[in-house]
Amino acid sequence: MKGKWGYGDWLRECFCILCLLWSLYPLLFIGELPEGASVPKHYNFRGEVDSWGSIRWLYLPPILSFVLYIVLSVLERMPKILNYPVKVTENNREMLYMMAVKMLRAEKVLCMFTMGLVNHVSYSATTGSCESCGWMTGVSVCAIITPALYYTFKMITNGKRYE
Repeated sequence: MKGKWGYGDWLRECFCILCLLWSLYPLLFIGELPEGASVPKHYNFRGEVDSWGSIRWLYLPPILSFVLYIVLSVLERMPKILNYPVKVTENNREMLYMMAVKMLRAEKVLCMFTMGLVNHVSYSATTGSCESCGWMTGVSVCAIITPALYYTFKMITNGKRYE
């Protein structure tokens, strides 16, 4: 599964790193927030803030982004250790590994983007520049779940063909 990276692979990694930096961006302006400002720390499924916390909550998305980036990057290079929805055989091994790597790459992009978005929206809600961010929660959840469902279904249907 180790091959040379193409143009698209480098582009994807650059996008992930830019999103990681985007999640750090609000921290540059943390000193401009008023003393004792509250930051959204949880959104309900309708996207409404249902819990507030201290400014320190703005540090969580960049930390999670960094950890997720490292974990997903390592897993991309080790598809053998993942669980698969069908039995891995000599016939379907390469196809399953390839699909798993594609799924992890899609998840990495979406997780990095979502973490950047969450921190940006949280900072905007703190400053009052974001009135309604109700769309964020549903879109984020759907965006992260969709590739996992798609590739799992694809592994099941294509994996059985090779058994």
